[in-house]
Amino acid sequence: YGLNDGFTGGKNNINSFAHNPGGYCWFGTTEGLIRYNPGIKNKYNVVPKTITTGIKLFFEEVDWSKKGEIEKWFNLPVKLILPYNENHLIFNFSGIYFQDPVGLQYSYYLEGQSKDWSPYSYLSKLEFTFPGLAPGSYNFLVKARNKYGIEGQTDQFGFTIKPPFWRTLWFISLAIIIIVFATFTGIRLRLRNL
Repeated sequence: YGLNDGFTGGKNNINSFAHNPGGYCWFGTTEGLIRYNPGIKNKYNVVPKTITTGIKLFFEEVDWSKKGEIEKWFNLPVKLILPYNENHLIFNFSGIYFQDPVGLQYSYYLEGQSKDWSPYSYLSKLEFTFPGLAPGSYNFLVKARNKYGIEGQTDQFGFTIKPPFWRTLWFISLAIIIIVFATFTGIRLRLRNL
């Protein structure tokens, strides 16, 4: 507990704690005597909210409105589809929690790549980087929790990275047809020559 939690006593004196039968806890501090009533419901059960606020491509800000429709409040594309060579993304986000915004911890999960949620951690920069993503469909999820362990709602952002043309179904099918046709034609020509 600190100043943001209402503990204004500064530092505690050694061995200066008492607990009376009424349930109150008393702390002797350098600034005086502090009383804590554990029976009072605290206001720290407010759920933090997390919002994705931006996406960078290869460390650069992008005007996503040039690539299609964007969301109303942030410069985020509605249905982001990227070519295979634009696969280095940085997601910026923000946690909203008015009691103690500095005390928030964050965790992320990238559906399509991650096996599990990342461990909660304090971040100096509110961003997660995903370099060299393979073609496929992804869903970026991020959530926050306060120092009391109360988790907030999960924010998500879906996007797709298209495969190169040589890894698409139509190209592979066409290549197989050409190889089969060339093999069949080669065999027929050889038989005709024999």
